[in-house]
Amino acid sequence: MSAKIRTQFVSNSSSSSFLIYGAPVDHSDFEKEIYEKILEKEISDDEYDEFDNDVLEEVAEKLGLDCIYGCDGRYLGKSWCSVGDEETGKQFKESIENALKKLDPEISCDTHEEAWFD
Repeated sequence: MSAKIRTQFVSNSSSSSFLIYGAPVDHSDFEKEIYEKILEKEISDDEYDEFDNDVLEEVAEKLGLDCIYGCDGRYLGKSWCSVGDEETGKQFKESIENALKKLDPEISCDTHEEAWFD
């Protein structure tokens, strides 16, 4: 008698998830001047008041990070699956922490996990 082994993930439902190292961000977390410093340009009061996702995505790109939208808010960081082949976990975390410290020297990073099903 031979056994069958499933080697691939199979799902009958639609699901989404992420696992990142970084920090949650909100409009109220950072002053307009911090974004302007990072983007090296002026942001209009309307852009800042609306906290348009494009502004946050541009900040993330400038910092070398990803902007992830979850059910509980927005996060800046990197997916754990993006750790380099020659990079240690410590180096991965430190690179993200150093980038986020440009927004706030006291920012606290952690692994954030979220999953949901349709």
